[in-house]
Amino acid sequence: MGVKEKIIYLASGGTGGHLFPAVALARKIASRGDKPILLTDERGGSLVRQSSDLEVIILPLRKRGGGLYGRLRFHGALLRCVLSVLRQFRKQKPDLIVGFGGYPSFPVVIASMLKNKKLLLHEQNAYLGMVNRYGARCARKIAVSFRQTYGVPPKDREKVSLTGMPVREEITRLYKSPYPRGSADDPFTILVIGGSQGAAFFSHLVPHAIAQLPDKIRAKVRIIQQSRPELLATTRQVYEKIGVKAHVEIFFHNIHEELEKANLVIARAGASTVAELRVAGRPAILIPYPHAKDDHQLYNARLFEKEGGGYFVEEKNASVVRVAKIIERFIMDKSFAEKMARNLHESALPDADDRLLAQVDLLLEKPEGKCVNA
Repeated sequence: MGVKEKIIYLASGGTGGHLFPAVALARKIASRGDKPILLTDERGGSLVRQSSDLEVIILPLRKRGGGLYGRLRFHGALLRCVLSVLRQFRKQKPDLIVGFGGYPSFPVVIASMLKNKKLLLHEQNAYLGMVNRYGARCARKIAVSFRQTYGVPPKDREKVSLTGMPVREEITRLYKSPYPRGSADDPFTILVIGGSQGAAFFSHLVPHAIAQLPDKIRAKVRIIQQSRPELLATTRQVYEKIGVKAHVEIFFHNIHEELEKANLVIARAGASTVAELRVAGRPAILIPYPHAKDDHQLYNARLFEKEGGGYFVEEKNASVVRVAKIIERFIMDKSFAEKMARNLHESALPDADDRLLAQVDLLLEKPEGKCVNA
C-alpha cells in the first residue's frame, strides 16, 4: 500500500514578493508526489497560470479601503473568504498550511486558527508583515529571510528559523556566476530596475546623476534601465544627449541575463529584489519605496547595507549629486564592488527552497495541536 499524499495549502498575496517563494515551494512539494494547493488573489492567479499547472483557488480579498464603508466592505469580504476556505478544508483536509503574507493569505490563516491546523509562516521582508504578525500566535514555525527580522512578537521569537527566500530558478543559477570584472577598457554596466513603484522615480534621477559624472568616467558607463511607458522616449533622449549607451525598455523578459552582466544595480528594496541581488552577488544602491507597508523596504535596505552588499539612500535624501558620487566610487574602485559581491555571496542562501521544504517536513511529522501562544 502506497504512502498517502499530503495536502498542503499555500496562501499568498498576489505580488511577486509573496508569490515567488510560494510557487517555488509548491513546485518542490509537487515534485515529490504531495499535493500543493495555492490560494491567492486574481492578480496572483493570473501570474501563476501563465507559467505553472498548479491548482489555484482565487480569494477575492483586496486591501482595506478608507472610512467606515471601506472597513465594512473589507470585513464582509474577509468573512466570505474565511467561510469559503473552511468549505475547501472540508473537501480536501489540509495536512499543513503555509502562509506567505499579503491580504489574500489572511482568511487562510484565520481558517487554520479556527480549525487548529498546523501553520507555518514565511516572511520575505526584514519586518514581519501584518498578516504574519497576526498569525504568529498560532504558527508552529516562522521561517524568515533575513538573519535579523523585526516585528516578531517576543513570545513567538523561539519559533523563528532562518530559511532565506526562494528565488526564481534562473536567478539561483547566477549564484555560481562570477562578478563581471572585465578589463580597464570594458564598460561599467549599471542595471536600473524599479517596477511600478520605482521606474518613474529612477527615470528622473539616474540619467541626471550619470550626467554629473566627469566625462572620462561617464564614457565608461553602459545603462540597462526599466522605464514607465510615458517616460521611455524622454529617458532615452537624456542618455543620448549626454553620450551614454543605454538600453531602456518598459520590461525585461530576460532580467536574469541583464543581472548577470551588471556591475552595479540601482533598485527599490522589495523582498524579491533584495533576495535576488544576494543570490546573484551583485552590489547595489537601494532606494526604498517610502510608502511601503510598515516601511519594510527601509528595513530590507538597511540590512542589505549592513551585510556589506551596497548602499541604501532614503528617497528624500537621494539627490542627483549624492547618487552620482556613489556611482563614481563604484566605477573608480572595482575592488570595492568586488568585495561587496563577495559579501553578498557569503550571506546568500541559494538553497532557500530546500530549507523551507525542511520546515514543511518537520511540521508534517508533528501531531495536530491547539493554537500555540494564543
